[in-house]
Amino acid sequence: MQTIKLEVEDSKVDIVLNIIENLKSDVISKYKVIQQNNYTTSEEYNQNKTYFEQSLEEMKNETLVPFNEGLDSLDNYIESI
Repeated sequence: MQTIKLEVEDSKVDIVLNIIENLKSDVISKYKVIQQNNYTTSEEYNQNKTYFEQSLEEMKNETLVPFNEGLDSLDNYIESI
């Protein structure tokens, strides 16, 4: 038995399902539609990934600003606005 994986645009899923359902009953033993999480392909994901990778690198190099110092800097910035 072979497995085939298809990636189908959301707007075309009905067409593909219609084709599958109209095949002879012994051609496909089973199929499943899986909704993909689009977050991992989004710009937000890429930005977060880059941020966390940089933070991890800073932690390894001990160049990350301690949390309390960061809050003090933020408080000073807010007061200056």
